[in-house]
Amino acid sequence: MHPGALGCIAKTGSGKIKQVTAYGEIPTEKGLIIMDGTGYDTVSMTGLAAAGAQLIIFSTGRGNPIGFPIVPVVKVVNTSRV
Repeated sequence: MHPGALGCIAKTGSGKIKQVTAYGEIPTEKGLIIMDGTGYDTVSMTGLAAAGAQLIIFSTGRGNPIGFPIVPVVKVVNTSRV
């Protein structure tokens, strides 16, 4: 498992998962949707765009500077010092 994968899971919060979609699949439910795809940032944003995302809110602890040319990307950065 990628070391950042557990951080990604923790950032989803405690809401109920409404649907799991394949990579690039358009969701049919509303709420927390999980896409079965890669953890590689650029490729994951491509899958979100293909699934119909109009805005990508990208949470990152390292401040990854990658954006996406078709869909606006808002970076949310928070790394606590432990």
